Amino acid sequence: MRDFLDDFESHPSYYRRIETTVILEDGSQMNPWIYFLLDFKPELLDLVTYEDYNSYGDHGLPYVEREKGIAEFVGKGQTVDKWPLVISSKYNIPYLLNKKDFGKRICGEIYSVDDKMRDFLDDFESHPSYYRRIETTVILEDGSQMNPWMYFLLDFKPELLDLVTYEDYNSYGDHGLPYVESEQTSSIDDMNG
Repeated sequence: MRDFLDDFESHPSYYRRIETTVILEDGSQMNPWIYFLLDFKPELLDLVTYEDYNSYGDHGLPYVEREKGIAEFVGKGQTVDKWPLVISSKYNIPYLLNKKDFGKRICGEIYSVDDKMRDFLDDFESHPSYYRRIETTVILEDGSQMNPWMYFLLDFKPELLDLVTYEDYNSYGDHGLPYVESEQTSSIDDMNG
């Protein structure tokens, strides 16, 4: 029976059988084996990024220190719907505008993040006051579909819709508009396109 249960619980690769002391209702003790999940991960939220974070400075998931939370790469994908991704402001900031069925299908990387990383990214993206995290439908490279979250700019100037739209963003792309570090800004208005 133990061999059957070990196989059923994928011991020792997934669950580990550990002898544990338990107290029964009558106050007596016994030492049964209990299967414990060893590689426990907190519940993760799927998030898609439309930016090539390796392409510019300290502005993306790969640079984030582990103490900020967990970010696990899931894969690359493309949104089912079209959205306008534009580059604007004197800092050449990529903005994903909340105007469905306008622009292009957005290509990006999908990460699973824990609550701590989500909170860090929400703060980094000024969610919900500036950007808003919205669930979207994405098709992965293997053809599977998932519904990760993306950060959209909801309140934008209409003239941003007149700009060239992109399917992804790389600071050093053919557009010739490299991202400019914006640490010198004094307010969110400095960054508006």
